[in-house]
Amino acid sequence: MDWRATPLKKEYKLLLLFCILNALDYLTTTFAISQGAGEGNLIPSYFVSHNALHYYKFGGVAFLSMLLIYLARKNMPIVIKVFLATNFFRIRVLSKSLCI
Repeated sequence: MDWRATPLKKEYKLLLLFCILNALDYLTTTFAISQGAGEGNLIPSYFVSHNALHYYKFGGVAFLSMLLIYLARKNMPIVIKVFLATNFFRIRVLSKSLCI
């Protein structure tokens, strides 16, 4: 099956939103850390302490994106729900960090 023939347009739009939201999360996190805030999550705080938060954020986004695109070919409704849920969660996290 040719990968260009699959109808994943909605998934790619949600994937793009997911990537943009994670990039904004990274930017707000690094800005807050530069202003003296700390990372509350244990795993990202390890990467912050080793000055490698960008590897964690963008590596995780790349891995999750590839996994969800692969799974979309098998069970598209589930992947759409996962994208919607993660994007909703990211919007809530970003709105809270921008308001603080």
